[in-house]
Amino acid sequence: MISILTSDVYGGFASWIESADTAHAPGAQPIYVGRVTWPGTTEAEDTVIKLYPASSCGVANEVIGYIANAKRGIPQPPRGGIILLPEATLPAFALDVAKYVDKKSGFAVCWATSLVQNAKPFKFYRRLVAFDRTRLNAFLKSNFCHTLTGLDHITGNNDRSDANFMCVDDLKYLAIDQGSIGGSDHWHINWVDDNPKNQLLALARDELAVSQYAAWQAHALSESNTTRDLWPQTNSELQTNLKPLLKADQIATILEYMSGRATITTLAQATGQLF
Repeated sequence: MISILTSDVYGGFASWIESADTAHAPGAQPIYVGRVTWPGTTEAEDTVIKLYPASSCGVANEVIGYIANAKRGIPQPPRGGIILLPEATLPAFALDVAKYVDKKSGFAVCWATSLVQNAKPFKFYRRLVAFDRTRLNAFLKSNFCHTLTGLDHITGNNDRSDANFMCVDDLKYLAIDQGSIGGSDHWHINWVDDNPKNQLLALARDELAVSQYAAWQAHALSESNTTRDLWPQTNSELQTNLKPLLKADQIATILEYMSGRATITTLAQATGQLF
């Protein structure tokens, strides 16, 4: 069960997130490092806290992505949860946070995850002068890439750019930022997107030769078989965890959407393989 935390466990502002990816900063939602004492612990830990507009379903999307990743065994920050923070406890952002605070409750409903030391967005590494093709090939060949491609297809995550997964080293990656499940953080208003862009799939298509892509595609489809088999369990867990965040009809909409996409046929069509 995803924890819903209150300001009682919040130890305040710790630091700003260093902007390793300056192109990702403009227009991005407020995010910072705060101190949080997680359930089962006695000491506050550095925690990445992200605000979403109160009118969005961004936090619900993060819950979907975090649970789906966990069920599939995809590496991600070890702790993830929701924290309710009064506006007065938020740090001094260089923008008006009014739209991130629920007018009725006075709380900002935030997504929180463990801060993983020494992890940087993959985009940061790609911009280094020392970055070479070997690193990119290693990522594309990784089980992480193959598995996450299929899972992003099922959840309709259209924002898995190379700024939205972390690299700890050349062989260890972490999935972060699942705010665009269903094609956006406003699918509950605008309806789910039946054709969301799968950015890992696009990366493989853009970067691999035809023969390499065929092998990549086979691995991605193989991993998707396992994801498909696990989906009924994932679906059940999501049903429980989304109740505090979405209305019953919204939960039914997103679960039906993802279940319809949790077939090997739909991913095969997306990757271009014909039966």
